[in-house]
Amino acid sequence: MHRLGQVAWKGDPKFEASAVGAIYRHSGGIPRRINTLGSRLMILGFLDELHTFTAEDVNRVATDLANETSVEVLSEAPLPTENDHSSSVATAERLHNLEQRISRQELFVRQVGTVMKHFVHLANSNDA
Repeated sequence: MHRLGQVAWKGDPKFEASAVGAIYRHSGGIPRRINTLGSRLMILGFLDELHTFTAEDVNRVATDLANETSVEVLSEAPLPTENDHSSSVATAERLHNLEQRISRQELFVRQVGTVMKHFVHLANSNDA
């Protein structure tokens, strides 16, 4: 609430008590993590035109962040032989996982682009 007060927050959007608790649970109270989660939560609120945040909203955003920032450890596996089916399956699974991560990141970049377009439009209309 202190951080919101620093940016002249006027109560919109509203944060339910459960949302504040969820922010703490997901951030551990670490300011940088609160900022990251809060920034992404505000983007969600803007895109979905939310005026009240719930724990469910925070959990959704935290899950998205965790999926985007998870690092898959790729071990140096031996090169498969012609008859090594298990190695081919493992490689195909790793490739599939990487493709899914790239798709999620591309979606996020498109969402941020949409937010930025709206922001620039609003900024330009306020200057007029």
